[in-house]
Amino acid sequence: MSIMDEENLRQTIREINRSLPPPAQHDDIRQICDWELYGPKDPRIYLLVRELAFSHGLRVSKIEEVIFTALARELDELRRTENGLTCE
Repeated sequence: MSIMDEENLRQTIREINRSLPPPAQHDDIRQICDWELYGPKDPRIYLLVRELAFSHGLRVSKIEEVIFTALARELDELRRTENGLTCE
C-alpha cells in the first residue's frame, strides 16, 4: 500500500468515525474498542480462518478481503433498509 493509499484510508476512517454516534452509547463499547488489538472472541471465526489458510492455502490478505466484503455487504444492506430503499 502506498503512502497516498494509507493517507486516503486514514482520511476515510476519520470521516466514518465523525459520522458515527458517540461510542459510549453502545452496549459493547469495550469489546468494540478491544477488537483491533485482540480480534474476534468467537472461536468459530478462528477455526474458519485457520481452515481457509491451512487447508485451502488462502493468504491472510485474501481472508481479510473476504471478511471485509461480507461486512461491507451487511452494512450496505442496513443502510438501504434504513433509507427505505429495500427491493420488495
